[in-house]
Amino acid sequence: MVLFDCSSELQYTSKNEKSARKGHFHRKLQLVKGIVMLPIFCNLSIHFFILIKFYKMDYNDFKASLSQNSPPETISEPLKALWYAAKDDWEAAHNIAQSKEGTPIYDHLHAYLHRVEGDSWNAGYWYKRAGKPVFKGSLQEEWEALTASLL
Repeated sequence: MVLFDCSSELQYTSKNEKSARKGHFHRKLQLVKGIVMLPIFCNLSIHFFILIKFYKMDYNDFKASLSQNSPPETISEPLKALWYAAKDDWEAAHNIAQSKEGTPIYDHLHAYLHRVEGDSWNAGYWYKRAGKPVFKGSLQEEWEALTASLL
């Protein structure tokens, strides 16, 4: 079984000299719960299908993943930041939040992480950049709300 969260993309490539500049045929799919049949093309004809079963990770699965040594490979980068934050690896989480500054969810993560750090002024700046009000609840409640919004 291959696992993907709802924001994951699957890309498969097969040789096709006629269709792509680099000699490959590319196809990306946005995945949701269920089973998908992917046709494999070769010289513009379908040769076989790949069946992939996948599911969307839920909150309990994500929480359970915290017992592992590394985040699940299939989760989005913002979820990886929250995973690292829950594991008290602030630096790794912060690096992810900084990687796409100007993107609202990354800016919101950045705000949360500065709250964790105790820097309320900097957190306020990032909440404003994210277009979000300063979170009034506990750090745990904000972590849970962010996590739920991304799953």
